[in-house]
Amino acid sequence: MIFISQGCRQSIRGFLVLKFGRVQASKFGVTKMKKILVVLFVLALSISSQANIISYSDSITGLFDLVETRDLLIPQFDSSLGTLNSVTVNFSTAIQGSVGFENLKRFAGGNFAITVNTHGMVVLDYAVISNFLDQQTYNTTLGAYDGTLDYAGTSGTILATYSDADTMQYTLTSDFTRFLGNSNVIFPILAESVADSISKPSNSSSELNTTGQASVTVTYDFTPVPEPATIAVLALGGLLFKRKRV
Repeated sequence: MIFISQGCRQSIRGFLVLKFGRVQASKFGVTKMKKILVVLFVLALSISSQANIISYSDSITGLFDLVETRDLLIPQFDSSLGTLNSVTVNFSTAIQGSVGFENLKRFAGGNFAITVNTHGMVVLDYAVISNFLDQQTYNTTLGAYDGTLDYAGTSGTILATYSDADTMQYTLTSDFTRFLGNSNVIFPILAESVADSISKPSNSSSELNTTGQASVTVTYDFTPVPEPATIAVLALGGLLFKRKRV
């Protein structure tokens, strides 16, 4: 037999008023209260064991040409929110580049041979790398300088274009030290683009242009600390399921 004390009955009535508005407790018999509380108790158990997910992202675009290189920052997980179950990290990096050549001779064009030795890379958290490496000779035919240094028109051209993109994902189910606290997780970026050498004729111009991107998304899967209302229902449920011999 299930026994409900007078104090517990008052708590149940108070909870019903709080949960369903100003309902007169007298309309609910003890049996009805038991049934309602059983349902709420089961629901509270389900809610209290349900995992939650929080995701944070940070990114940077225009590396090399628009913005200075900086680290990506992601908030750490606050342990007061609950118990961390897993951490999933998604990385992405990309780099694009081009080498242009312009003939600056105003009186003559011709055939030109340009030897290129260039490289570039974007590295995120020492883990994922997007890069290019170019070491070859290009041959092109151009006219006399057209008066505009733009690596286009009749006297200029783009010798080569580069593009590389990479992604990586990993999931941790233990050793969360790096991701716990009230500060930020730091994901360092290394960005480098160098024209080691571009061998070209006199009275000409060449240029290596590069841009890059990087991003990170961190997803925290955790079991939350039960809210006060849920704790109250569980407590009342515990009282309800106390058995007393008669």
